Amino acid sequence: MLCVAGRMMTCAASTDKSNSSSEGRSGKPIDWAVTKKIRPLRNHKSQVMSKRVPSQLEAMAAKSEMRSVQLDNMAGRQTLFPQTIEILDIGGEGRYETAWNLNIRRQKTLGCQKGELIPNWIEGRSTAIPLADSSVHRVIMEQVPLNRKAVDEIYRVIVEGGVVELRHFYNSANHPHAWACRVIHGERTQSTISWGNQKLEETIFRSVKKSAPRPSQL
Repeated sequence: MLCVAGRMMTCAASTDKSNSSSEGRSGKPIDWAVTKKIRPLRNHKSQVMSKRVPSQLEAMAAKSEMRSVQLDNMAGRQTLFPQTIEILDIGGEGRYETAWNLNIRRQKTLGCQKGELIPNWIEGRSTAIPLADSSVHRVIMEQVPLNRKAVDEIYRVIVEGGVVELRHFYNSANHPHAWACRVIHGERTQSTISWGNQKLEETIFRSVKKSAPRPSQL
C-alpha cells in the first residue's frame, strides 16, 4: 500500500509541474499557438526596419553635398560642413556670424554666453586643422597661440589668392607674426591696434601666393 501511495504521490507531483509550466505569471494558461504567431510578426518587423534604414541614409547622402567630419556628442548628431569654407575662425566661439569655428572645446568659455554651444563648430587645433589642402578662402586667428606648426597649417589650408588675418598681443622684443611673414606671401599690411586696454599686432595677407617658395625650400 505504501508503494502504491508513493507512486500516486509522484504522479500527482509531476502533473502539478506540467500544469505550472503552461501557466503564465498571472496563473492563467498560456496559449502557445498565439505566442508562435506573434514572434514571426516581430521578426518580420525588425527585418523591414533594417532594410528601410540603409535606404533612407543613402537617400540623405545623395541629396547632400556636405561631408561629415566628427560626431557632436553634445547634440547626438553629426556636424556637417562644406568641403570648401569661406571663413575659418581658429579658436573662434561665434564672434563672426558666417564663420566656421575651429575649437577643441564644444562650449563657449567667454562672456555672458559662457557654457552655450559654439555655432558652426569644427573640433580641432590650429596645429592639426582637420581640413583638406587649399579648402579655406579666409582664415582669421586672434589671440590664439601662434607657433610654426600653426602657421604651416594655415598656409596648407588657405586657397591661392585667399586672405589670412592674424591678431596677437604686441611684443616689441619678439614680433608675433615673424614666422608667418616668412611662410605666407601676398599683399601684406601690418599695424598695431587697440584691444581694450591692450595692444594687438595685426598682420593681414591678401592675395596669398601658394606658388612662392617656403623657408624650408630655400
